[in-house]
Amino acid sequence: IYLPFTYKYKNGLFQEISLLDLSPDHKLNLIQTILNDFSYSTSTDEVVLNSAYMERKYIYNENAKQVTRKKIIVTGHNDNSDILNEHENWLLSLNDDGTPRDLTSYFYKEINFENERLKIEQEISIKQISNENILNTPFSIHSNAYLKTKTNNHLQNDEEFYINESNFNTSLVEFDNQPDLETAFYLGQYLAQQGSKFIKQLLMDEKTSDSLHSSIIFALERSKSVEAEYILAELAQDHSLAENDRLRAIMSISKMGETNSSNALLTLQSLLNDENILIANTAMLNIGILGTQTEQLGEEVINILKHALENTQDKYFTLSAIYNLKTDQLTDDVSAYINSAHPEERKLAAKILARNTPSVTKLIEQLSIEKNPTVINTITESLIQNQEIKLTQAQANLVKEKILQESVNSIIGLSYLKLFMKATAYNEENVSFIERLKSDHSLSEDTRNLITQWIENN
Repeated sequence: IYLPFTYKYKNGLFQEISLLDLSPDHKLNLIQTILNDFSYSTSTDEVVLNSAYMERKYIYNENAKQVTRKKIIVTGHNDNSDILNEHENWLLSLNDDGTPRDLTSYFYKEINFENERLKIEQEISIKQISNENILNTPFSIHSNAYLKTKTNNHLQNDEEFYINESNFNTSLVEFDNQPDLETAFYLGQYLAQQGSKFIKQLLMDEKTSDSLHSSIIFALERSKSVEAEYILAELAQDHSLAENDRLRAIMSISKMGETNSSNALLTLQSLLNDENILIANTAMLNIGILGTQTEQLGEEVINILKHALENTQDKYFTLSAIYNLKTDQLTDDVSAYINSAHPEERKLAAKILARNTPSVTKLIEQLSIEKNPTVINTITESLIQNQEIKLTQAQANLVKEKILQESVNSIIGLSYLKLFMKATAYNEENVSFIERLKSDHSLSEDTRNLITQWIENN
């Protein structure tokens, strides 16, 4: 089967890519992502690559028919994650006419996602095919509409029972090796029908690997069934199960969306006093996630977190839960923690307050006295992520003072500079300040490029 698609290619960029009515669920939609990654431009200052999850901006450098790129900014559409570490090696080789020949790319990132540390590694290798493999085939705008996904096929056969007793074990192992959301749904539906006793036997069987444990509990989460919620609640509270399985059940019961009921919240609330501190803290974090996932439980979650902030000794996990909740209804309650004696609490307070534009004044005041570099960086980064924030001239002047106090090439100096360029008015006073910075011969190349880009874009 050949998959026709169309595009426009101009100055190194693949544009207006059409997969000719291919189903949005089809895996070959990946072609659009690949062609984006295969693009480059040295004729413009930057290239913006968009996806469902983020917006990335790059500048490119060409030398001897080879192109490298440098990321200058990333804007995430999902602020539940913090980047801990990342690097990329991207090398595009060109033909003599400037068209791309092949690409090698390695990308590594560590993130904190909903208080779990995740590692992402991606390798891409694109090579030129020989001319004899190129096909000139007629096509129409609906050429690929006939290609069905696995999901579409199942929807057309509702009476087919996808998972049953005879194929359960095989299906579970296959899913564990190559997980997909559709199989997770059918596996979860089957598991929920078998009941908690059946599932506990699987989890306590020494022959069941830890990876299979994870797949079983994830399948229950994805089943979206009421029975599965009750089973996950039972697993989370069962002290005879392994700690990892209880933790998995806690994290899964908070992510069932519209299926979630007050039973999920009551389960997590009951675990706040569990003798296992890790279980108790994880339950707290997931109360915030549950409130985000399940709108009808929002008010109850807010009341629980407000009470916890007032009455618990360790505020860190309660603040983390509030951060996960993504609400501005607890802004006043959180505000005092920007002055906490504990840096980690100040960082969390900054992230929460920065979502609420009226809290900018409080955060700028904290910047004027903050000494901890990681807290400073968190405040500036959090303010930058709020697209609505604009600093007053007085606030801009305070940030200018901070830039001059620090080395602009330092991490802290650069974080102040990024905030200044993102959130201040483009006026004569501010432009003059930036131009004076640019005249500093000690500027690093990265800082100079950032300043040049700001001047040219405005």
